Amino acid sequence: MTARRPLVTFALAVTLLLGACQPAPAPVAPPPEGTITRPDLVGLIDWERDARGTVFIARRIETRPDGFFSLGALPDCAIYGDNRIVYSVPADEGGLLLAVDRVPDEQIRTFIEDMTVNYLLFNLRAGATALPPEELPPSYLALTVNINGESRTFDSIGGWDEGYYERVVERCRAVAVAPAQFVPESGLWVTVRAVEEDVLRPSLVWDSSAGIDLAEVVAQGGRTWHTGAGAVALWDFLVTGGANAAQLLQGESAYEVVLQVPGFSLDSPPAP
Repeated sequence: MTARRPLVTFALAVTLLLGACQPAPAPVAPPPEGTITRPDLVGLIDWERDARGTVFIARRIETRPDGFFSLGALPDCAIYGDNRIVYSVPADEGGLLLAVDRVPDEQIRTFIEDMTVNYLLFNLRAGATALPPEELPPSYLALTVNINGESRTFDSIGGWDEGYYERVVERCRAVAVAPAQFVPESGLWVTVRAVEEDVLRPSLVWDSSAGIDLAEVVAQGGRTWHTGAGAVALWDFLVTGGANAAQLLQGESAYEVVLQVPGFSLDSPPAP
């Protein structure tokens, strides 16, 4: 009897909290990905099979007036509708490594169950929506779940225990089965703006011979699509190498640069 109790609690939490607004037509269940050993979760936890949508996302939201650098924000951990999991971890150089994997349905369903039963995610609340923009902190942490046709967001402004977010992110990363380091060979958006050089600000030199000319990106409107070695080199320099949000010097000019990878960066436009 005791062993069955969490499942009852979980079923009530998911069905009452996420599906009680009004009944919706039952979607046609897609073919399962991977082996199913928990048939009790099938139908109880479903999501839209859309590569552009997220089942779960853990992220830091920046509220600074100048949101230029936040355009390239990467999730701490995200699970997408096509069963991809993407998460970032610190790199040795002070930057970030992005890991990616494609996981079975059951890995996702047991993660959502764990969030509900053991992490009590649905007992939390969102506090950011209750504040006017001018009262928001410079940044805050947020967790969003999109299942069964409902979306719920919980944030650090709403209040949670110290270390809670980090524990959730660690559990999310554990959903991955065989993660591999992501390399943006298939392409990324490069957004560049020219700035006045600030001699008091740390600067790094970018050599356009690596494949992307920052001045040319500005001349073409400030955002261009790049693939191949140039895209990988700039990604390694800015993201993996820890130069994100740095002032880049190319020739006699200074620039700020943001990289966005469709399906990985949180606010990226789709590929052209």
